[in-house]
Amino acid sequence: MNGLKLRTVLTNSDGDRYRIVREIGAGGFGRIYLAHRLFGAEEEQAVAVKVCSTPRDWHGEAFFGALLAEERGVVRVLDSFAYPVGRSSVAYILVSELMNEGTVEDLFLRRQGSLWSESRVRSSISSLLALLARMHDSGITHRDIKPNNVFVRNRTLVLGDFGISKMTLGGQRSEVDAWTPAFSPRDIGEGLLWGPTVDIFQVGLLTATLLTGRVWQTEDLAGLRYSDIADDLLCWIWHATSPKARRYRSASDAALALKTLGQDAMTPGRMPTRLVGHHVVLTGRIDGMTRREATDELKRAGAHVQADVTNATSLLVRGHIGNVLGETEGRKLFAARERRRTGQKIRIVSGGQMVRVLGSY
Repeated sequence: MNGLKLRTVLTNSDGDRYRIVREIGAGGFGRIYLAHRLFGAEEEQAVAVKVCSTPRDWHGEAFFGALLAEERGVVRVLDSFAYPVGRSSVAYILVSELMNEGTVEDLFLRRQGSLWSESRVRSSISSLLALLARMHDSGITHRDIKPNNVFVRNRTLVLGDFGISKMTLGGQRSEVDAWTPAFSPRDIGEGLLWGPTVDIFQVGLLTATLLTGRVWQTEDLAGLRYSDIADDLLCWIWHATSPKARRYRSASDAALALKTLGQDAMTPGRMPTRLVGHHVVLTGRIDGMTRREATDELKRAGAHVQADVTNATSLLVRGHIGNVLGETEGRKLFAARERRRTGQKIRIVSGGQMVRVLGSY
């Protein structure tokens, strides 16, 4: 349908009235207007009126708006109704609180705000993850967390636009029938089911946006290694946006990992004098020894060499890593860090330490 005329007064079935002031946004989602809710001759309340593009978007936003009405981290939906336009058309109306500070996209893409500090980003993303954890526990996945759907209110992030969100029983993943390719994993259209880890993927992109002041999309991920983001946060973003087997399994896990950044620097510690019985994982390049030679020498010393970090791993040998975001090295180091964080005792040693001990056998 065409846009609403200025000064049009919309009335719902209960008699509540909203006067259109001006259009403030438009896109595939529909059109958004600044409007005034009319209480009497002079009393007014500024609100946002959205004319949804499809009945599905309207129904989804109205449903989740009511379901999450008590969540401060969600844009408050105040009203929803179908409004007749002419003899045969209907406008699907959604009324919500007016977000005067705009979206993350407004702040950075349009250069309306300064860069956020690292501490502010950590705090804001932690709050967003806590909200997602509660949503995911209820079976709700948002599916469209991107800079123009995340608003700012009093220096905090507020989640909006639940038009393609889904709710499943028991936290089950569900099929994907609508998504934004630029902010979704590359394989999302190849039969991948949408679950909490995919929401977390989008939060990873959002985190990079907040830290750099530029909108990061899926196709930009390879460029993360050239950014000025701190190494520990860079590692967190990489794992949030990695292929699904290496992503954080839940929003709670992602929040805990973000909270504990820097507490485990994964620096080499004391090398055991005996290797008999140790389950060893190698990562990176070992000076003076090929991976095959190192494996053979470790086995000769009585160690068990593993391809990946498991519940049995007791020793990780960290060699030189040319690319901190390389998939193999990143996967092993991440697995060791996460297991240490949850209580598994894994020693980290350098390649040089291992070579010296092996030389004594």
